[in-house]
This record gives sequence, structure tokens and C-alpha cells, in this order.
Amino acid sequence: MLQRIFTALLISLAILCIAAPSYNPAVAEEGQASITEKEYWTRCLCRPVISMRAKKHDQALEVLLEILSYRPDDASCWYNAACCAAIIGEKRDALNYLENAFESGYVDFGWAEKDPDLDSIRKTMKYRRLMAKKRQYYEKANAKRLLSVKQYYSKHYKVKLYEEDRVIFVSDAPEKQYIRLLDIIRRVNANHRKLFRNEPNIYNIVLCPSSKEEYNKHYPPMNVLGVFMPRTKTLFVDMNVGEGTLVHEYTHALHFADQEGLGQQHPIWIVEGFATLFENSSFSGRSKLIPRHGFRLMHLYKMLESNAFIPLKKVMNYDHRRFMARAGACYAESRLLMYYLYRQNKLYEFYYKYINDYETDPTGIHTLRNILNKPMEEIEEEYKAFVNYIGKGIYDTKVSLGVKLTMAALNCLVFEVDEGSPADEVGIKPGDILYSYNGRRLRSSSDLTQELSREKPGDTARIVIERDGKKIKFEVTYPEEEMIPGSGYMGVKLTPNKGSEGLVVAYVAKDSPADQYGLQTGDIIIEIDSQKLDSPDDFKSVMATKVPGNYLRLLIIRDKKMLRKRIRLSKKPTVSGGINPGV
Repeated sequence: MLQRIFTALLISLAILCIAAPSYNPAVAEEGQASITEKEYWTRCLCRPVISMRAKKHDQALEVLLEILSYRPDDASCWYNAACCAAIIGEKRDALNYLENAFESGYVDFGWAEKDPDLDSIRKTMKYRRLMAKKRQYYEKANAKRLLSVKQYYSKHYKVKLYEEDRVIFVSDAPEKQYIRLLDIIRRVNANHRKLFRNEPNIYNIVLCPSSKEEYNKHYPPMNVLGVFMPRTKTLFVDMNVGEGTLVHEYTHALHFADQEGLGQQHPIWIVEGFATLFENSSFSGRSKLIPRHGFRLMHLYKMLESNAFIPLKKVMNYDHRRFMARAGACYAESRLLMYYLYRQNKLYEFYYKYINDYETDPTGIHTLRNILNKPMEEIEEEYKAFVNYIGKGIYDTKVSLGVKLTMAALNCLVFEVDEGSPADEVGIKPGDILYSYNGRRLRSSSDLTQELSREKPGDTARIVIERDGKKIKFEVTYPEEEMIPGSGYMGVKLTPNKGSEGLVVAYVAKDSPADQYGLQTGDIIIEIDSQKLDSPDDFKSVMATKVPGNYLRLLIIRDKKMLRKRIRLSKKPTVSGGINPGV
């Protein structure tokens, strides 16, 4: 109960800061003192939580009513006031507060109908009448939501409601890109209607800024490519990292709508498994997404037989905190488990049986065993063999084109080009889309990697790119020297960061790339190329694909400050016996 209440209280601030205009702390009544946003957070929102922990619901109610004297439209505070009043036996007040919550925009009816805090009022006539007006409250909340979003965003963005899609689309993208993004939303809607049967009752706000700078204005604290916030039903996407991020986050939006309709809360492996399954896809017709492979297959393939691999049963039992603590492995394993079911035409069968058996099988482990008719140990062995089969050969490349592609994309969007690489020499640039390679159409990063695995040093390849809507042809010639994956050298020794995220730089080899680019002993490396590092094995799996000349983008912490570095790998030096050059 406490966690739910605390989350609800935080939403008041989240909505004010993100999905609605900034609150003007004007007085509620003449002569009443105003409060600042900081006071609202520290003096008001924290106090009810402290009282709840002590089970002092009367004191919590007093503080909530104080908040509401300043913010009479705060729906979450009205709802929590109703809960407190119901618990201490003030039923009439509880019903009035609940009505105010619904009138102010609180529409989580799935939770309200089973929240134990409201048990004392659930059988009253007024409670039943309030619940019977759900549709009216949804419509009222949506109208208020649209008005609020327009007031906040319309000065700088195009804000438009697409009612059939249940989306308020907010973007400053050029018209051609805007149409493309809207088309993606509609295709995802059409595909996912077959999977998620409960559609959103509240419009999802989809915010797609056209530039990284605009994205950071709205979501600066997080080092993420996109995010969906279920409580505010607001979705942010950094469009510079690829359209697949929109598919990933919008899949979350539709899945959470289904969970609300079902009155269920699915484990994170299923939530992220669905989102990552479709983030690299191609379109078939108007209503079908075909999952394709991206960087997560590479990540899992490289760690399959290492200590970084987590038993599937463990991943399926992880809560959000433990899952995110080993995000690189968990995302990859969840994605490939969903793909494993997809390839056996059992994805939908699994999901529908899971939601039917949810009360007795919240993790989905029993459902998976039942659908595949095998024990978990046997499922895991077949799963690992499956991953090994589809990954084998794809990543055994002897040449390097010198491009980094966006991680989640519906195409081969170039994110970065290594200086001096074959791609750089012919003029391929960040923002280009690799359209075809030697006449073969490219739809995902694994398509390109598969083509590169066929090349030998000295070979010449024909590449067609898309730039500003036009197709441009290039011929790329690879160096005569073989580029063996895993031969890239940085010159560091890393150790686990006990009790916290990332890896600690324990040693920097003199004159190595790490040394030349300013890496220091004691630095904590959080990410490499946007992949989180949870263990030395994660670092090894990243380096297993790198060759001399590749650039790495590092996110590090030094003296409690977050820094970004870009390091170009070299060949591993020849050293005298007994000298450790690092990795």
C-alpha cells in the first residue's frame, strides 16, 4: 500500500513538471499564503509518506487537505485523502474525496476497484454510482489533458489529437518526418491490437522532439534514449537514435493499457521483452511488424557461455531493481526469449494463457513450461542453442566498415562514423541510412553485420545510402589487413564497482588509447556505446566485436561528476613477458 501511495504522490509533481503547464502557486483563498514548488515537494508531499509509514492516517489526511487548499485540482491528493479517510472510518468524507479525485482527473479505476484502502466504502450506493460514471470521467479527463498539453507545448510544437489512435502527438519534426512518425504509431497500433486487447482509455501523450537539444529540455536528468511513464501516460523519444525507440516506448504504452484493463501488473521481463522484440522490425503491409535482430542478439551471443549469462528462471523472477542492475544481460535475454516464442508461433498463445493464469503464475514461469511442455532446465538449453544458431557466423567479421548504427531502429541509421574508416573515406555521414549492400536490402544492424561477415580484406563493396530522401551510391574498399573481431585495444584493467553500478578503472596502460584520451585510475565506466556495464564479462562482450580504429563512446563518473569520452582503439602492442598491457 505504501509504495502505491508514494508513487501516486510523486505523480502530482511529475504531471506538473512534465505533462502539464508549470503550476502557479497562487493563493487558493484570499489572504492565504502561497507556497513555492520546493516547499510543495519538501513540506507537503513528503509529510504524508512519513505519516503513512507510522500508520498515522489521520495526520496524513491533515497534510493532504493542506496540500489541497493550495492545489484543489490535485487528483492524486484527493484520491489519497479518500484512502486515509476510509481507513479511519470517515466514510462520508472518503466518498466526497473520491468523487473530487475523479472530477479532477484521477482515472485509475482498475486500482480503485481493488485498492484495500477503500474496502470500507466499496459497498455503498455512492461508490457504485461513481464507478458507473467511468466513461464520463475518462472523457472529462481526456478533454482536460488535451487542453493542458496544448497550453504547455503549442508555442513551440505542433500538438494534435488523433482520437482513433488515442494519441496526443507533440512534435516539431519537419512535415515529412512527422507523417512518417504518425504512420509508425498507426502501424504499431494495428499490429498490437492482435496482442493487447484492452486499448487505452486515456490518451497517450507522445512527445517526439526533432533534435537532441529539444529532447534534453524535457528529459535532461536521464541518460536514456526514450521513456514511457505509465502513471502520466507520457512518452518521450529521442528521434536521433532511431525510429525503433518510438516502437519500443509505444509498445510499452499499449501494453500498460492492457495491464490496466486486466487489473494486472506484469513482471519487467515481459514488459521489456515485448518492447525490445519489436524495436528492430520491418513492416509487412499496413498492420504487421516483423521482428529483426539488432545489437541485443550480438550482446547475448557473446556472453552465452560466460558468467554474464543469467539463468532464465532467475531473470523471470527479478523485480525492477534487480533487472535494471544487470540491464544489458536482462534486456537481451528477455528479448531473445520473446523471439524464441515468436519463431515457434507461440508468442500469442503464451501471453493469453499467462494473463488467464496471472493470479497463480505472476512470473510467467509455469506458463512458459506449460506452453513448451518442458522443464525450465530443458527450455534454457534449447534457448541457448537457438541463440547460438541464429548468431553463429553473423559476428565473425574480418573487415570493418567503420560505422555505428542506432541501437533501436527500423532501418540502418548511421549514428557515428569512425575517423579514417572506409565509410569515412568515401563520405558516409551520421544521419545517413544504409539502404543496400551489394544489391541486398538492409533492414537492421544484423543485416549489415551478416553482409560484412562475407567480406575479406581487400574486397570492394557497393553501398547505397539514403540522404535527405535521395539515394546515393558508394564503392568501399576494405584494407588488405584482416580486422579480427576482438583485436581492438583500449589499455585498461577493470574491476567490479562493489555495491554500485559500472566498473572501476583499476589500471591504465602507459601510452595506450585509454591513457592518450585521458582515462584515469578510479574512473567508473557506466556505459560503453550506450550499453550498461554490470560486470567485467559485459565489458569483454562489448570488446569482442571491436577492431583497431573503432571508436568507443564512454559514460564515466569521476569525482562524482558524469563525463563522456570518446576513445579510438588501437592494435594490442607487443610487450615483454610479465608486462600487462591491459585490455
